Amino acid sequence: MLNRKSARGAAVASDDERHQALEQIHAAHCLLEVRCEGDDRAAQSAIIELVPERGYFVLDAFTPPLDPQRLAASPQIQVRARLDGRDIRFATRLLKQGGKRGAPYYMAAYPEHVDNPQRRREFRVNVPLDKGAQVVLHGAGGLQARGELRDLSPSGFSAHLDAAECERVGLDNGWRGTCSLNIDSVAALTGAVEVCHVKPATGPLPARVGVCFVDLDARSERRIERYVAELDRERARLR
Repeated sequence: MLNRKSARGAAVASDDERHQALEQIHAAHCLLEVRCEGDDRAAQSAIIELVPERGYFVLDAFTPPLDPQRLAASPQIQVRARLDGRDIRFATRLLKQGGKRGAPYYMAAYPEHVDNPQRRREFRVNVPLDKGAQVVLHGAGGLQARGELRDLSPSGFSAHLDAAECERVGLDNGWRGTCSLNIDSVAALTGAVEVCHVKPATGPLPARVGVCFVDLDARSERRIERYVAELDRERARLR
């Protein structure tokens, strides 16, 4: 399945967000964490070429090698990269394997979606699930959508929300309302927000909502900055 003579995906425009994300990963020489379906073990790789006009990119050899039988049975892989504090993830399909056995490379189709939560100038930090940081989005008529904070910066955040909650409140790009964040022992932080993007729920995965603050006051901004710095220090200690 990975040795077809002609391998290509659907062409991708240079201004497509997927291409821009992969271009950033490639330019920064990021190490990728790669997993194949049904295998918890991870390999490392890197993007060595982007060919958007033919809808594919090229991955370096997997170290350690992934199970060739699993790849032959299901060439779907999950990829993760860390870039400037961002946790970038996407799924892709391997199209072809080339090179010598000792140093292979892989042609992979451009992903249908790249989970690239960082779209702001400020540093964003991931919020661990064990922090139990809750977010509530308040809409018109007292409607509320509750979820879990997944990352945060002084300019906005993303959160996991139940699909039914999103539908009830009518969350969509451009939606405006207010939010309440429980990020410390002080009273909940509140402010006006606008939804920048909504990634619908898929299977067991909840919906992911990207939100930016609208005219956040200086005191609230300082609270967020302190919380972000605290989480970053904790992450550094665990490295």
